[in-house]
Amino acid sequence: MSSPLIPALLDGRKTQTRRVVAWSNSLVDDTISKWWREHWAGFNFRQARVHFRYPEPLGYHLHVPYSPYRKTIYFPVYPRIQPGDLIWIKETWGIPVGMTEYQPIYKADYDSKKIPLADGEKWRSPLFMPRRAARIIRRVVGVRAERLQNISDEDVEAEGAYGPVGAHEWDCRLLGCHFNPDSACDCGSHFPQEVFARFWDTFNGKKHPWTSNPWTWIYDLKQEDV
Repeated sequence: MSSPLIPALLDGRKTQTRRVVAWSNSLVDDTISKWWREHWAGFNFRQARVHFRYPEPLGYHLHVPYSPYRKTIYFPVYPRIQPGDLIWIKETWGIPVGMTEYQPIYKADYDSKKIPLADGEKWRSPLFMPRRAARIIRRVVGVRAERLQNISDEDVEAEGAYGPVGAHEWDCRLLGCHFNPDSACDCGSHFPQEVFARFWDTFNGKKHPWTSNPWTWIYDLKQEDV
């Protein structure tokens, strides 16, 4: 997860996150298959619909058309992460002077401070963070599918992207705008969806911009002491 999002998680402002539906975070017809990965592009998500099948755990899913050889077949696409699962938040990390990777430090804590990394050590990518190095553990308490632009005002706040001390502040600073909690921001964003659109495009604008309105898996998170 990007460093500016970490403070929102640590102080409890961010209790929800979204991920664009992809083969890497989905199950097709309840299975993981290399064949589905190779044929993922054949799914027509523009015509996907949300379905719910009881009982849990694989309840909410997308009903997605797949059209091989001019014949359309509908398949259920489920989120791999389900309610009750524990996840650890990956973030940029490093090894400080005199410590090991069991005692890491995190870039989010040192953006504007002197960095006490060990000699020859650089910040390490979140992609390669092992579980033992993670400091933020969350339990997934809800999962559902939704088009990106259907986000509600309440969910914008749950994403940590709106409010007097929300992500709007750091997002605007990142983009060179002036933010004052006691007055309107000069970025021109006044409505929660506008703020979230800027927030989203800061990190996902190249592959999945707000205007593309992709399907997303929405994960509701609860702090977990492990």
